[in-house]
Amino acid sequence: MLFPDKAPEDYSVPDKFDDDNLIWNTCSPLPSNLTEYGAHATERKTSGAYHALSSRGIPPFNCHKIALFQLAIIAILLSLFAGPLWALDNGSIKVGFILPESGRFAKQAEALTAGFELYQKMHLANKLKLEIVKKDSGAEDENAPAALAELMSKGVQFVVCPPTIKGTEDALRARAGDKVVKFVTNPLAKLVGGELCGQNVFRLSPNTFQLSQPLAPWLIENIGANVFIVGSDTPEAAEVGDFFAHGFERAGGHFSDRLVTTGSHQLKDAVAAIGKSQAKIIFSALTEDEFRNFVKEAAKAGIKQPIFGPDWIGAGHKNSNSSGKHWGEVSVLTALKKMPELNSGLKQKIKKSPLLLESAVEGYELASIIVNAEKEKVDDNSITQIIRTSEVVGPRGKIMFDKNHERIFDMNIQRVAKNGSMDERKVVAELGPCASPDFGCGRIGFPKRLELEIKDDEPFWGEPGG
Repeated sequence: MLFPDKAPEDYSVPDKFDDDNLIWNTCSPLPSNLTEYGAHATERKTSGAYHALSSRGIPPFNCHKIALFQLAIIAILLSLFAGPLWALDNGSIKVGFILPESGRFAKQAEALTAGFELYQKMHLANKLKLEIVKKDSGAEDENAPAALAELMSKGVQFVVCPPTIKGTEDALRARAGDKVVKFVTNPLAKLVGGELCGQNVFRLSPNTFQLSQPLAPWLIENIGANVFIVGSDTPEAAEVGDFFAHGFERAGGHFSDRLVTTGSHQLKDAVAAIGKSQAKIIFSALTEDEFRNFVKEAAKAGIKQPIFGPDWIGAGHKNSNSSGKHWGEVSVLTALKKMPELNSGLKQKIKKSPLLLESAVEGYELASIIVNAEKEKVDDNSITQIIRTSEVVGPRGKIMFDKNHERIFDMNIQRVAKNGSMDERKVVAELGPCASPDFGCGRIGFPKRLELEIKDDEPFWGEPGG
């Protein structure tokens, strides 16, 4: 498995600065090859600017005019180069939430906010204050660029990007937010470790690789080597299906078939095809809504094969209702560790029980990441490095990032069973740490093949743009 580089030693300010070393810009350009990225992203402290001035030896103040002049110069330099002091505004740290208040991702946004608020109430009473500055991104995140610009004017230091691909892309590409730390919840590979990677961008959620590929070898060893794959045509679901198919085939399995639906009207056809197949397993990369309808059709048809998929299908299973008949064995690949405790905490602390617990966990862990970064930072330019190298413990275990700012998750398989109006989860297997392949920062096209994972000589992934 891939693990993040060792955290660098604390950088020290040199005793003397010559003209060549007095560099004010502490942001290094993003390398085209990320093998060196991460450990050296922030190599200088802005506090070195003040040290440099004092080490040059400002002459003694012989008169009040000289003293005032020198103090004015120092004040100007410090205001220019010491970085914005967001955390000092009214004693709070401003965190921008660019999330939809309506549309298909509104519940996910509500859950994330609920988890963030839960952390505040549980751990920050009369302590460090986190102020949420909300901006409605629109039902399809159409307002994302304007919302980000407005947040910048309000002095936020951290931003949660919108959930859709377009909304995230707009937030990542906007120059107005170059100096803030951005957090991504969409699982698509290109948004963090791939094409749109950036020094100040981190992913809170498992990506499409982590939501599917680790499951394949376990299924072949414990359930069977014949799978039927059914999925949606959304980019996220399609990429989950692609990674699972790749992993299953490389692990020695084979497919009865793979169907990609373009709407709920095709689910009956998918169920009929599964009934005629010899598949031992069903892997679902359907969206939550489609999976809910799929379960109903499968129960009516008497389909008995166990179904596996990413964590989001667990929410669809929980809310399905098939008039007395119900598919009793749905298992999900997830990074959740303490779901019952979190769900109970949400009910008790903020009177909310969000549908998507994964999103609530992301909000909870986001707050813990920000609080730790603020406590450990030397200056505002050191926050990115602190986030990448710190190991904060959250509901999904240690919060660790690789060099591309993808999370390293301890993944597990949980069986989801419906009990009345509630769902019950039981851990079936612990799969251990799951890191991501190097998706190829800045590349356009398929992710770069992982040499250590793919043993044969034939390239699996296409070349950039292919």
